[in-house]
Amino acid sequence: MAPGAAVRQGEIVARSGQTGVGTGPHLHYEVIVDDAHTDPLTALASLGEGPSQQLEPGDLERFRAARDRIDGLRSSAL
Repeated sequence: MAPGAAVRQGEIVARSGQTGVGTGPHLHYEVIVDDAHTDPLTALASLGEGPSQQLEPGDLERFRAARDRIDGLRSSAL
């Protein structure tokens, strides 16, 4: 990895440990667009991604059905 290198979602960019005085591993990242620091949520929204996306008709119902099915499987496994 080098400064300014492009990365893709899910790509491992670093492994972090603790020195004994840290409170936990963490990663700092920035989004820079046209040489300006940019809010990541704003950048995603401009690409048609992120929290500004609208659900398609039926998406919420499909999500709830999948959630309920998974919750049922988890409950029966316990």
